[in-house]
Amino acid sequence: MCLSERISWTTLIIGTLINFACIVYLSRINNKKTIIPIILILAWQYALLMQIPDALAWRNPDAKYPGKLAYVLNTTQPFIFIILVAISLQKMNVSLTRLLPAILIGLIYAVFIIIETYKLNDFTVEPLKSCRNLNYKWWDNLPIVLYFLTLILSMLAIPYLGYIVLNIVIFIGSIVITQKIVGNECNPGSLWCWSVASSGLCMFLYYMLVDNK
Repeated sequence: MCLSERISWTTLIIGTLINFACIVYLSRINNKKTIIPIILILAWQYALLMQIPDALAWRNPDAKYPGKLAYVLNTTQPFIFIILVAISLQKMNVSLTRLLPAILIGLIYAVFIIIETYKLNDFTVEPLKSCRNLNYKWWDNLPIVLYFLTLILSMLAIPYLGYIVLNIVIFIGSIVITQKIVGNECNPGSLWCWSVASSGLCMFLYYMLVDNK
């Protein structure tokens, strides 16, 4: 788990290299269906960028700038997922109406984010005394339910059931497992690094083993 600067950099570098290699390989396959795993790898890569502010926060736990960067990357993940899924649907000539539920919930989520951002004045992410992992304290005020719902609805808009199930299992499974590890008093967000770092590879393997037929 990402409990240090070293682990954060390690998961970022290894995960990014694997994702890049997978995208390059898939882009060389003459099959329109590769757009789905490529887009999903990019989505998980965006989530993996959280390891940059996490690593900086471990080095300078009292600094504000790592927390501000983490806040931006963290709260914008649903919007990036919507955009990338929309691109994949357009590339495959699939109606964007599949994304309407995610877009509608995403707009509500965006309103809350804008309002609460003006109220936030503490972006430090140092661990609580009883916790070993970084504390994304903004989720004490932001609509985390809308964050989860927007992401899940975006995943449901993917036109292939296998990818829907795979992404939801990774997403929900990561939440459940990390929450059990840290307990109810600690924020589990910064412990997702291992699952996020390997998620792109999971998309690639699913395509190669199941979908590439």
